[in-house]
Amino acid sequence: MVSAERRSDLMALFKGKGWEIAVIIEAQRHRDPRKQLVWPVYVARVRSRYGCPTWLLIVTTDPAMVDWCDAPMMS
Repeated sequence: MVSAERRSDLMALFKGKGWEIAVIIEAQRHRDPRKQLVWPVYVARVRSRYGCPTWLLIVTTDPAMVDWCDAPMMS
């Protein structure tokens, strides 16, 4: 079995005096159940690498996508 590489659309690391926050930015145009499985992977990978609070920001232009994206990832 070959492991698929998982990459988010964009990751930004914000640093200040004594603090650091990572933000993963994902564009989502349509429902893709696979995304809800890989979003936790993105967060865990970034948090593990940088050791700081990590946020997932999902950007969409479709108002109907908001509730779907807001659902718990581990369901």
